[in-house]
Amino acid sequence: MKTFILVGTVISSVTVLACSSDEGEKTRGSCTSCDSYQFQGETHPAVMVCKSKNGNSIVDGVEIRTDYDAYVDSLEKVTSCN
Repeated sequence: MKTFILVGTVISSVTVLACSSDEGEKTRGSCTSCDSYQFQGETHPAVMVCKSKNGNSIVDGVEIRTDYDAYVDSLEKVTSCN
């Protein structure tokens, strides 16, 4: 009987820990639009960034070899994305 209680407690603990790691993560859709911005005196136009099947970024229809989430994170440092 003690073994069943121990196993139940371990399973419950693992479930709670696995779910709690998802709570703080930011979720994005498969495409994100970012506003135009100025950097070093140049105006950069608004862009649409989508996630390719392999996780790279597709910027205005052109796939680049940069992770989608990393690319959008870097854009969010200089402009608003949604």
